Amino acid sequence: MRILALFMLVGLTGLTPVAKADTAEIARLRAENAALRAEVLRLRSAPQSCASLAETETALAGALRKLGRERAALDLARLHAPGGPGPLPPELLSARVPGQYIVELAQAGLASPSDLEQGFGLPVGSVLHVYGRVLNGFSVRGSPDLAARLDNDPRVVRVAQDGFIFPAQVSAPALASGPPEDTAFRPEVTVWVFDSGIRATHDLVAGRTAPGFTSIRNGIGTEDCNGHGTHIAAMIGGHRIGRTDRAELVSVKVMDRDNYGTVSTFLAGVEWVLNQPRRLELANLSLTRLEPDPPQTAWLDRGTEALIAAGIPVVTAAGNAGMDAALFSPARVAGAITVGAYEGNRIADYSNAGQAVAFYAEGRSRSADLSSLCALRDSTGTSNAAAHVSGIIAGLLADGTEVTNLRSVLKTIARPETTGAFAGEIERMVLADGLAVADFDEACDSVLSLPSPDAP
Repeated sequence: MRILALFMLVGLTGLTPVAKADTAEIARLRAENAALRAEVLRLRSAPQSCASLAETETALAGALRKLGRERAALDLARLHAPGGPGPLPPELLSARVPGQYIVELAQAGLASPSDLEQGFGLPVGSVLHVYGRVLNGFSVRGSPDLAARLDNDPRVVRVAQDGFIFPAQVSAPALASGPPEDTAFRPEVTVWVFDSGIRATHDLVAGRTAPGFTSIRNGIGTEDCNGHGTHIAAMIGGHRIGRTDRAELVSVKVMDRDNYGTVSTFLAGVEWVLNQPRRLELANLSLTRLEPDPPQTAWLDRGTEALIAAGIPVVTAAGNAGMDAALFSPARVAGAITVGAYEGNRIADYSNAGQAVAFYAEGRSRSADLSSLCALRDSTGTSNAAAHVSGIIAGLLADGTEVTNLRSVLKTIARPETTGAFAGEIERMVLADGLAVADFDEACDSVLSLPSPDAP
């Protein structure tokens, strides 16, 4: 009933283009849009299903169009497209989040959102996340005037506009799958999967996940309504197709059902991981952003560096723009193990490359799809390549390899290729020994399980 009322609210919105409307009409449209947004927030405050979230987001897209914000509606529609957004243009990959900011404070010490709102004179409910480990500060929703006021506050070091983050994968339609044949599961290494969530009931990851964290406020916890996170988790350590059977998969949900998130949601995920007891662990970041800010001030870089400083190996996707990976975060972070995509005997056309890329791995994959609890889908992207390498590293850690020796050990099993073809590149290290798509066809039809990469 509430969803029906939401659609009725959208239907009442006028069709007059904003450019031709008078002041009263603009005010009316804005008021109706504000009411719709309030209703979306109210609906999201209660537990929901993926389907009901899709309806509310569709209604919001309609309201954006009727407000004359065709670009915002178009971007949202592209991210809703079946199979994911596809290759995104650079101007979208580097997009800022309108009316959302990350605030760094001079004084250390956690405070609650309500304390911060009261102390800084902010609207109730405007503080989104509070940070104490990755930085001293918070993220806030508000106007440019509010951001300017905070920036002039002596208690504030700086204010940065939030930015979008995206996955590094393109998908194809779902396929049928057989029942999962299992190997002996030994959860010796925790893999923090920074992504769109994990559907823990999917056959490929069932029994291999542990409770995690979400910074996406949509009332459904770490449930994956997009599929990218489940797809990546299954590639790392899932039944039958995973690169290891020794990884416990923990969702750190920082992207939503449209498969994009923000730097502030990523930082909230980092904050949560840093507050967990240290263990044998690694983080997989199959996400990317074309980052115009320098590494010294870019919060996506600094959040990734905070994980590395805590002793957590970080594997990240190089990105899918066919550009220099040094322009992208977190791919450019020096301490991260950045992975590009190889297909056949060369760098995939879509893969970012260059000196920032530590290794290349197979970009094609067949892994979990959400169309059913046993479905698979094909995909390509550096997200997949990073997942392959995360699975390999989890096996190495379980075997006793020290974190400080991971790169050198990986180089002993990689295939070196001498080249000067890209941005000062001297040597490429290729780990493109993952299963190709054709191999998965046989695996899915076979009554035998694929051997684990960790098996002798």
